[in-house]
Amino acid sequence: MTAEPTTTAATTPAPYSPLVRCPAGAELVFVSGQLPVTAGGQLADGGPAAQLAVALGNALEVARSAGAGPADVVKVTVYTTDLSSMDELNRAYTEVLGGARPARTTVEVSRLPRGALAEVDLVATVPTGR
Repeated sequence: MTAEPTTTAATTPAPYSPLVRCPAGAELVFVSGQLPVTAGGQLADGGPAAQLAVALGNALEVARSAGAGPADVVKVTVYTTDLSSMDELNRAYTEVLGGARPARTTVEVSRLPRGALAEVDLVATVPTGR
């Protein structure tokens, strides 16, 4: 994955790239929405940021099963029930992804399954045949 600067869009201090290019010969892997559910099947405790960290971790685990790590993620969509906590959401997001900066969309929704406060889906790349 290559994050590319753009001269036509406003920059933002948020932890994402405005433009990401997939490497040639890469296969796209689409990870369905992941809830903040623990290994025991329970909804994770905490507010939107804590739940985002668990949901994003779950999505990355699914991506890893296809051979993709955080640096291979090209697009993340975050669904939250509370956009007023964006600073905390950004911190949790950065902690989980480390230095990776995929393209990202964040959407506030009225409700999520199981009463969750956050949900994540993502797209990653893997070399063809991995």
